[in-house]
Amino acid sequence: MMTVYKNRIVNAPSESHDLVFYKDFGASRVYSELNEVRVDIVPKGRLKPFVQLAAVEQHYSEIRITSLPDIANSVETRGSSKLIYEFHSSDETVLARELDSLNISNLDEIRVPSEFLAGLVHSLISGDASEIVRVYPNLVDNSIFSAEGPSGSWGLPAGQRPLVWVGRFDKGKNYRDFVRALSLLGPEFVGVVVVSMEDSPDRMATFLADASAYKVQNRVHLLMNLSPDEIASLYRHASNAQGCFVSTSLGESFGYGVAESMASGLPAVAYSVGALEERAADEGHLILVPVGDIHALASAISASSISMAR
Repeated sequence: MMTVYKNRIVNAPSESHDLVFYKDFGASRVYSELNEVRVDIVPKGRLKPFVQLAAVEQHYSEIRITSLPDIANSVETRGSSKLIYEFHSSDETVLARELDSLNISNLDEIRVPSEFLAGLVHSLISGDASEIVRVYPNLVDNSIFSAEGPSGSWGLPAGQRPLVWVGRFDKGKNYRDFVRALSLLGPEFVGVVVVSMEDSPDRMATFLADASAYKVQNRVHLLMNLSPDEIASLYRHASNAQGCFVSTSLGESFGYGVAESMASGLPAVAYSVGALEERAADEGHLILVPVGDIHALASAISASSISMAR
């Protein structure tokens, strides 16, 4: 979500923004260089009165709330302020739980980043409530994610084709299928695994054990907590080395990794899930394969690399 908010701010430099989080996953650092931005980290127990008071004392054109239906239910807007609830998860169980708790009559809009997610929300609500669902696609910061710019060497041997995977070691991101696909490919392919905000040593240990079990431990490079500029540089390097971005995610409400890699000139191969068909239609350079078909995934990676080599 920090990326979602940051890109909105970058694309609307004349607007001012007050951002409130109840956990600081680096938010203060991410937004420190942006103008007209205030960041408050408020303990969850104090979050509701904090937001309620801010909504009354300040005049906001929009108040946007994500993942906290009880906060949205408690807010009373002032004057022409719009109260907006945003969904960014593609997990139907999460959506249903939040919608069950949400007082939709208190909202002016429900916003989602893709037509896919809009359809999913529509299927879970009924009547007039469907009329307030709006699609606002997430934005890619093209000042960072562009085919033009530095690429660096990244310490990868010349002649090897990097396959970039970005995410956390959780079930939804499904890193195991990436490791399995890598094991089916020749030694010229190397996996570059970029992990952010992973705070579980057990999950890291399991990943390393899986890489060893599939005999690719010497072909996996692990990178931690890269900045957006570094990730864009890595994408450009992978593109120059005839590699590709690989997504094995089991659900995507938008597909930021795919969108940002393609904006940087790196083709992508992904499971056909969620909103990624919209990315394929809008952007090109994306190959989608059926979920769980490891052989199709490996074949598509090879095809993508051959296409780039030509």
